[in-house]
Amino acid sequence: MATISVIVRLCYLSTVFLAGNDLFLEPEVHHHLDTLLRILLRNNSNLNFNEKIPGFTSFYDLYTQLVEQFAAVSYGDELFGHFVMIPLQQRHSPSYRKLVWSEQAAILRVLRTPPHQLAVPLQAYLEPYEMDPSLLMCYLNGLATGQVREIWCPVLYKVAVHHVATFISQQPNTSIAQQLSSRIQKLGNKDLRNLFSTYCSVTT
Repeated sequence: MATISVIVRLCYLSTVFLAGNDLFLEPEVHHHLDTLLRILLRNNSNLNFNEKIPGFTSFYDLYTQLVEQFAAVSYGDELFGHFVMIPLQQRHSPSYRKLVWSEQAAILRVLRTPPHQLAVPLQAYLEPYEMDPSLLMCYLNGLATGQVREIWCPVLYKVAVHHVATFISQQPNTSIAQQLSSRIQKLGNKDLRNLFSTYCSVTT
């Protein structure tokens, strides 16, 4: 019997969130989902979202359904948010990050799973630093509008600040870095401006 891959297991486990609007909130179901997810993510490095998954047209289609379901019924549940955040790791396609940060940006404020509850190191969301101009603009926009704040979505806040500041520090002569820097200087939020200034100086 062939071994079932990590991504196939993760996909089938994720469908529990699509099975009903509140099934995942039942204490026993919630507990088992959390336990099984952490077991699967011991093999996080083996996740391959390009793999053909029996019963699904593509992982992206399933992920889109999950994100839409999260927006509709999650109430900011941190476990559901944990599932949503897995494909947002830097080594995966930027299409997943663009879905969350652009097309479904309304969920940013409630995607509040804290760093200590992630089953993978926070560095997986920070390295390598982001190079996609549209995503960098989305990150800065989320911060500038107050949609992403440390108090309610700490991981995404860290991700946005880190990638924007690191890109500016590492690619200072590019037009996108100059656009980002210009917009930061125009921010009405003085604390955020100072944070970028400090972060950029550290990453230089």
